[in-house]
Amino acid sequence: MKIQMSKIKKVSLLGLAYELGELRDIRSLNELSNNNTVLEALLKLDLKTYSKSMFSASEMAYNSIQSTIEKSSLPKSEIDALLYVSDQSLGLDSRQEVSRVMDKLELTNAYPIGISLSASGNLHTAIRIATSLLRTDEYRNILIATVSKLEDYSSRIVPPNVSVQSDAAASCIVSSTVEGTFDIIKTVQHANASINNIDPLIQSTEYFDSIAEGIQLTVEKLMGNIGKVSKDFSKFIMNNYNSSVAQTICAISGFSQEQTFTENIHRFAHAVASDNIINLCDMLDKDYIQKCDLILLLGTGPSTWGATALLKV
Repeated sequence: MKIQMSKIKKVSLLGLAYELGELRDIRSLNELSNNNTVLEALLKLDLKTYSKSMFSASEMAYNSIQSTIEKSSLPKSEIDALLYVSDQSLGLDSRQEVSRVMDKLELTNAYPIGISLSASGNLHTAIRIATSLLRTDEYRNILIATVSKLEDYSSRIVPPNVSVQSDAAASCIVSSTVEGTFDIIKTVQHANASINNIDPLIQSTEYFDSIAEGIQLTVEKLMGNIGKVSKDFSKFIMNNYNSSVAQTICAISGFSQEQTFTENIHRFAHAVASDNIINLCDMLDKDYIQKCDLILLLGTGPSTWGATALLKV
């Protein structure tokens, strides 16, 4: 796949890694065992297990980052920034936890940056920020870590009853100096703040129609920017929700089922912003991606969306 990048500084993606907790049957969730209608619906939509970790969010992030650094063979001293991505609000406790992780990892030259407002699309915010910083020559190597960890009292049901949320962390390095596994071609984003005024349970049709519009606009924007159409992409990687949602997103985006990776829906369901990296990592491990394959990553917010085009090198 030939991509014209002569006027844009090359930026690579490497060191893909992730951390999951113990995989448990979704039928073991109290909130589902007490709601058989939702449980049966999710089982029919290919959900089977979810991830529950005994570690804290920062500990999960540490484990994943450690694997990323080992895979990249990049000296820790050459990492210029850590983009810490969480679906939770990043308050004082989070700042202290991230600082401890950085200290333990000896990331002495890395500056911490927190990202949280784009939910399942947070990864694309991180990639966009990292790519922009690298192309200004301010930084050379940026570490991205995404993490999602729910407390026992929090609901794991993804509204409106479309999936189950897992504990997970994932990480990678974006670099302008090291040859990576992928070249980052382009990242685009789109937002529709008014969706947050729609009740997904009461106004489900309006809710899903608005999400569908956001997905379509985001994918069209990316393809328009790089002059490609869906058939030019070898693989389409999205967030994991359920099999019906996956089919719908494929139809909205113009992709076939054959282009789409859905094998992790039954394995751990929805890992928020970590989904894209985990799915990409698993596809590499299974040799589903070949040299020169063009890949589209899609993150869905639900009121924010991000899409990134990657080229396998």
